[in-house]
Amino acid sequence: MHLVLGVVSALLLVFLTLLSGLPAAAMGLVKLVAPSTGRFFAPAFEFLVSIWARGFCGWLGLFGPKIQVQREGDFDRQTNYLLVSNHQTWVDIFVLLIGTDKTIPSTRFFMKRELLWIPLVGFVAWSMDFPVMRRYSRQYLAKHPEKRGQDLATVRKSCEKFKQIPVTVVNFSEGTRNSPEKIRQANSRFTHLLPPKAGGVATVLAAVGDHLDYACDCTIDYPDGVPTFWDWMCGRAGRMNLHMRVVDLPDVQDLGKQNQISADSREKVKAFLEALWTAKDQRLSQG
Repeated sequence: MHLVLGVVSALLLVFLTLLSGLPAAAMGLVKLVAPSTGRFFAPAFEFLVSIWARGFCGWLGLFGPKIQVQREGDFDRQTNYLLVSNHQTWVDIFVLLIGTDKTIPSTRFFMKRELLWIPLVGFVAWSMDFPVMRRYSRQYLAKHPEKRGQDLATVRKSCEKFKQIPVTVVNFSEGTRNSPEKIRQANSRFTHLLPPKAGGVATVLAAVGDHLDYACDCTIDYPDGVPTFWDWMCGRAGRMNLHMRVVDLPDVQDLGKQNQISADSREKVKAFLEALWTAKDQRLSQG
């Protein structure tokens, strides 16, 4: 029974992706020819993503617990947010999409450059101005110092487009999906979380901090165990809880001429995230 449900869910996901993705891709083609049309298509893009997420989550909610969302503070769809969240599984994406639906502006996730080559999905993500990350390793920068700061310049260019419409920029500050094993290997001082990395948040705030109004601090919890995406599609996932709260952003300096983040800005962001992660860890311990 679980296998059959998983296959049906996968087919439904493909159907919903095509149903929402093809119109979005058509608008993307228009935007490719006339970039200025992007702001006019923004509400339609948001509607299509909402249909995609609500349709899939609604289907799976028939066979398991629905996503429970608790909100703390005043949220507004015309206010710009930087959303920071813990990250454990691909299911987190849908949890955040449901939690933010009709509550704050549509979300924009940072993407690795390689993901742009995924058929349909990559082009739609480009059409919706998802920021693209291209990180250079220290070894690469040692051999090619001229590339230093170019990754930040790319992020800055991507984020500049956010000034056209209300937006929620998402950052998984742990840098990867956490797990008990990764937490032990990192020697994390947190029980349920990896130490947060300040670089991504500092970059966004330095690039477009003047356009963002507040942070949306999200804590995702799976009390019955962290499900894989396949577990969820097969109806084997347990409870899914999301807590959202509004917090003030730290004051960060703009990126300099060399696209470098100041040491003072990094320290401010580091302290900001440490405070959020301490409260987040306590919430997860309470269940």
